[in-house]
Amino acid sequence: MGSEQNYTPHFLAGGGEMGELIRHHDWRGTPLGQAEHWPSALKIAMRLMLTSR
Repeated sequence: MGSEQNYTPHFLAGGGEMGELIRHHDWRGTPLGQAEHWPSALKIAMRLMLTSR
C-alpha cells in the first residue's frame, strides 16, 4: 500500500504550495474518497485551478 500513497494522479500535478498540500492530503478519510475515484468534472476543475496563474 505504500506505493499507492506515493502515486500522484496526473490531474493533481502542478499548483505550487497549494498543489503540494492537495497531493499530500489523505483524501481516503473524506467524503470525496481517493482522488483517482473523484468525478470527472472535479478532476477537470482541479487541473484547471492547479495550472492557472
